[in-house]
Amino acid sequence: MSTIIKQQCHESKKLRDSVRGQPCFTQSDVRSLFDYNPENGVVTWKKLAVKNQMKVGDVAGYITDRGYMRVEIGKVSYYLHRIVWLYVYGVFPDGDIDHINHNRADNSISNLRDVCRIENGQNRSKGRNNTSGVVGVGWHKMKGKWQARITIGKELLHLGSFNEISDAIAARKMAEKQYGFHTNHGA
Repeated sequence: MSTIIKQQCHESKKLRDSVRGQPCFTQSDVRSLFDYNPENGVVTWKKLAVKNQMKVGDVAGYITDRGYMRVEIGKVSYYLHRIVWLYVYGVFPDGDIDHINHNRADNSISNLRDVCRIENGQNRSKGRNNTSGVVGVGWHKMKGKWQARITIGKELLHLGSFNEISDAIAARKMAEKQYGFHTNHGA
């Protein structure tokens, strides 16, 4: 990871920590409420924290409209991936939890990594209107060329315009390597 990104991650974490307090429960509290299968990421109720129609052994949580799993403990809703992190490691994550395979409902521990907001943003899926199949590479209509770009921290860098899509993709991949992007970026 580049020095610029490290510095921006540190500043982002300080701001986030000053705004967002962590829940006041522990790993043992979470383990008393849930069973967790680290292979498939499924969390089930061991005992219930809310009075509703759920039963012991039922899958805990629900999928939000953005595709994340949330679970209610008491009267407060939490992202399940953050609860899973506490369940496994005994602490809440320092930063954001990145779902490596881009499946926001897959909370298997091998699919989760604790990263700063900037790193999490680097591991985004390609947009719906992406014309090249590669994040950061697209067709520039006015120039009639393939364009490669990358965002480092908050700065958008133009990597060049190319006649061949393969050259634009190569420029983007080289920049990802140079700036320390996660290997699954844009999959």
